[in-house]
Amino acid sequence: MFGKFALTYCHSLVQEASTAELSWITRELSRIGDREATARDFHRIVSLIALCPFEAGDARTIQVVRLYFALLRSLKPLRCPAPKAWRRIRAEQARCSRFAAVALDRRVRIELGSIT
Repeated sequence: MFGKFALTYCHSLVQEASTAELSWITRELSRIGDREATARDFHRIVSLIALCPFEAGDARTIQVVRLYFALLRSLKPLRCPAPKAWRRIRAEQARCSRFAAVALDRRVRIELGSIT
């Protein structure tokens, strides 16, 4: 029961970030550009978050999403026997990347605000 709650909580965290608008500077820094974030972008974006001197108060939720991403990644053996399930897992990993990009965007906006 706890596991189901944890998965639902993680899914709601990453789903919430899917509607947030990213600044152009965050899109450039993360090398997303005009496309949507993919699962392959996750580690690069999280590395950029670690470089930001300002924290936006969401360090714990970023850790939770990192663990969730790792859990999803551990399901890679489903790739061949269950391709539909694997596509859904990859889509959820892409939402994790989007969450990380939104977290990075918050830090970038704090940094830019401190400059002006």
